[in-house]
Order: sequence, then C-alpha cells, then structure tokens
Amino acid sequence: MTVHASAQNPFFTRRYVADILQIPLNRVRLIQETLGGTFGGKEEGAGLLAARCAYLCRLLHRPVKMVFTREESLLESSKRHPFQFTYKAGVKRDGRIVAWKATQIDNSGAYNNQTQFMNWRATAHCAGAYSIPNIEAETFGVFTNNIHSGAFRGYSSPELLFAQEQFIEEIGEELGLSPLEMRRINCLKNGSIVATGAEVEHVILPELIDFTAKQTGYERKHAENRAQHGVLRRGVGMAISHRGCGYGAESPDAAGAFLIVNEDGSVLLHSGLAENGQGLKTVYCQIAAEALGVPFESIQFYGTDTHCIPDCGMTVASRGTVMGAQPVRRAGEKLNRILRENAVGLDLFTAGKGGAPRDRTADDIVLLDSFFFDPDYPDYRVSLAEVAGTALWRGMCLSAYEWFTPPPCLQDHATQQGKAFPTYSYACVVAEVEVDTSTGEVSVLRVTSSHDTGTAINPALIQGQVYGGVVMGQGYGTMEEVVTKNGLVKTQNLDEYLIPTAMDMPEIHINLFECDDPAGTYGAKSVGEPATECVAAAIANAVYNATGRRIRHNPASLENVLLGKKLW
Repeated sequence: MTVHASAQNPFFTRRYVADILQIPLNRVRLIQETLGGTFGGKEEGAGLLAARCAYLCRLLHRPVKMVFTREESLLESSKRHPFQFTYKAGVKRDGRIVAWKATQIDNSGAYNNQTQFMNWRATAHCAGAYSIPNIEAETFGVFTNNIHSGAFRGYSSPELLFAQEQFIEEIGEELGLSPLEMRRINCLKNGSIVATGAEVEHVILPELIDFTAKQTGYERKHAENRAQHGVLRRGVGMAISHRGCGYGAESPDAAGAFLIVNEDGSVLLHSGLAENGQGLKTVYCQIAAEALGVPFESIQFYGTDTHCIPDCGMTVASRGTVMGAQPVRRAGEKLNRILRENAVGLDLFTAGKGGAPRDRTADDIVLLDSFFFDPDYPDYRVSLAEVAGTALWRGMCLSAYEWFTPPPCLQDHATQQGKAFPTYSYACVVAEVEVDTSTGEVSVLRVTSSHDTGTAINPALIQGQVYGGVVMGQGYGTMEEVVTKNGLVKTQNLDEYLIPTAMDMPEIHINLFECDDPAGTYGAKSVGEPATECVAAAIANAVYNATGRRIRHNPASLENVLLGKKLW
C-alpha cells in the first residue's frame, strides 16, 4: 500500500494505515508530499485521513484521494488546548519572587489525544522564564464535550505565557516596580535553577531584555502611555520566554541520516524528519555540505519516504535542527573520511604527485569544495567526481549512515525534578498597540522580536520563521477563537474564524542573538515555536498599558477589551 500524504509525521501516519488495514509496517509506504506549513495540524489529522483513504483503496481496488473542504477541516481537526490558570506568589519587598504556586487545568476535549504530553511540558514551564527557589505546580487534564485538543505551535507555551507574563506585571504593580525591573530581577541567568531543579547554562535572556527594551524605548513609552485620556490610546507590552528544545525527558530523542555520493560527485541526502515548509531541507543540505566538504548546490534532499530511511521520530518540538540535523553532520564527517581514504587507496596521492616527496595518508589530505588536496601542496587537486567514478568501479564505499542519540535527560516523573531538556531557547518580545476605547478594537502597530538562536545556520530562514510566528501570535492574541456549542464547532469557515490578513500585519523588527550552544548541531537552537509564544502575552500587556483593563480570557477581541467578558 503506497500513500502520498501532506503529513507532518510520515512514520506516524504509516502506523495509522498499517493499524487500520491490519498489515505489517513493511507493506505500507508513505511518501510525503509538499507542505506549506503544518504547526501541529497535520500530525494525527493527516494520519486519520490517510487511514481512511487506504481502507477505501483496498475495499474498492481503486486509487482514492480525499481532500477536506474548509468546513470539514475546521470541524474535524484538533484545536489548541484551552487552559485555565491560577497563580499565587510569595515576593520580597525588593521584587524577588521566592515562592510560586501554579494550578493549571487543561481542556482535553472528548479524547486524551496529546494531553499527557502537553501537561508534562506545561508543568516543566510552570514558572516561566524566572528563577524561583520554591515552586509547587499541579496540572490537570479534563475531559469535556468538545472537539479533541491537539498539538499547535508552541505546545502549551503561548497559553502559559499569556497568564504568567500578565501575573508578573501585576506583582510588580503591587510593589511599585516597573515590568522591566521585575523581569530584570527574576529572569533566568547563567547558573539559574529552573522549575524542574536543573541548572541552566548558555543563557542570554538578560541581554535580550535590555537590548529590546532600549531599542523600543519601552520604559519611556510605558510611563507616557499611562497618562493618556483620549479615545485612541497607545500601549506597549513585553513578554519573555524560555523553551525546552526537543523532546527532552518526555521521550527518547534520536534520529538518523543517510548520505550517498554518486559517480559524478553529486550527493543524495536522506532523513527521516520531514520538510514541512520550515526550511529543513535547506538547512540539512547546508550542514551536509559543510561536514562533507562539497558545495551546497551538489546536495539534493530526497523527500521523506518511509521505505528509504528508518523512523527518526516526529518532526515536532522544534527538534529539526537541534536534534535531527546531528546525524546529518555526523554522516557528512564520516563520509568525508571514507572518501579521503578512497582517494589515498586509489593511489592519487602517492609520492611525487603534486611534488610531494612522500605518500600521503587520509589524514594528510582534505576534501573541500568537491576537491581533494594536500594543504602543503595545494596546486595538485583531484575532483570528487574522479574519485567517486573510479571508486564505484573498484567496489569502494560511497555512502555513510549515522544514527544520533543524545545524552539522556533524566527526570523523576513523580516529582518532575531533574534535567527536563538538553538546553533552552530564550526570547523577548515587545508589542505596541493602539486601542479604540469606544469599540474595543485593538490594532497591533509594531512588534519587536528578539531571539536566542544559538548558531544561526540560516539567518534568512530564521527571520522567515519569526515573521510568520509574530503574525500567528497576533492572530492568537487578538482575533482567532474556536467557538463551540453543545460539543459542535460553530466557527466553520474563515468568515467566522478570523485570521490576520496582510492589512493587519504590524511593522516587525527582528533581532537574532547568537550564542554557541554545544547541545545543538553546530551550536544551533530552536526557533520555530519561540517565534510565536510570546506575542499574545505582549499584546495583552500592551492593552493593559493603554486601557488599564486586564485581558483574562484570550484573545483581546472587541467584547473582551470593551466589556471584559464574552457575548456568547
């Protein structure tokens, strides 16, 4: 059974098909088709759709194609987990938070789809990006008569930050401290202890906060805005975050990659992680080119095919570059060594070649830009195509496979204490809004988004992630809302479920801060989900700065801002 699917997780989808047909996995081939984005929406949903197609295909002995209408998609697809938060804090007069209690209730919908994993991550991040010595947290998943909740970009962080970042500012207001002072005093720093009891390193959050505040004039604007009295009022809000990279202690995190050199010197790259529109194939080709020693243009990423590469886990948790690219680098380095040994074994670097007085070993030569040479005698070069073409007919190896398993993150799941993640990404966002106090309309004017990227392997792609993440966060914070009644989704099309358009897009400023972190591939960190998670929280704080009204229920819609309550 061959299935072509716009699936975020091809191996996960293959398992669905095999289960419904009751056949072994080796009789199901899943070929991933082009995706323009998924954000969690094509995770289990694509698997369910593929399983139905496969069942009908076997029943009818005909090819079957299924495409949802917009209404069908909004009716059936999983939705972001709604949360209800209650916080208490113990604070010193100087602003230091010394105790924190969080009660987090997660609406699972009618089924336990991903709630246990969602709640594990929500508990690990229960105190936000702050260093607090005493923390108590309880997180509950509850069943309700609603559409099932599932994965959505941020995986609990946007919900958590919406509440946490407003609560931090309320604490400061009680103490007479500015929001900026509260964050400077309590934010995570090198050597801080996070909620799970682990020490964190490679933390540049204080620098992100200071730079973003200075760049935006945050303190001055925040003070000036409180003196406004007109109908149209400006507000500025800040939010900060830390996000655990990869699966962490949630489950084993491993991946593999396969590189093949053809006889003309071109290279094929296979990976079990999927290109979902985020630029994964471009970054993987960059990493493979760097490790192997060939030009970027020489490498072709072969789309994910479950018959060509082992299961490498799901393309989720912003793990694509941090974890999934590790075996790409290692396979490239391994193949580089194999090819240098081949070049020596073919007697291309014996004494006299290029003027060298002795035979060279694999350690004496390098492969760079698809040419082999001895750095001491650089004028003599042999092309990769020559070596590969000759090696093929001599029966020499021209491929390498690598599997990468990182050091385990060990955590006591009974107490949630231990190392939850290999490392964290950090972000600081400042949003500037204008609120029409006569209607409750919130216009997002400007968003400044600063991110800890580790090593920025492809800055253009990272910026693209952040631009999209800001607008997605804007929608979550100002207009997007699924309305259900008696268990049925009422918002069944884009005339009812509102999303931002190009006309709503704010001015966006992006700051990328590099901080080499050994946990990631070439020092890279996650950015796909951090790009979204702070935005709604910053907007909510900006609305308060403009109006003096706290948004207790996301989003900051007309009725929420004007009346402080829902109309339905």
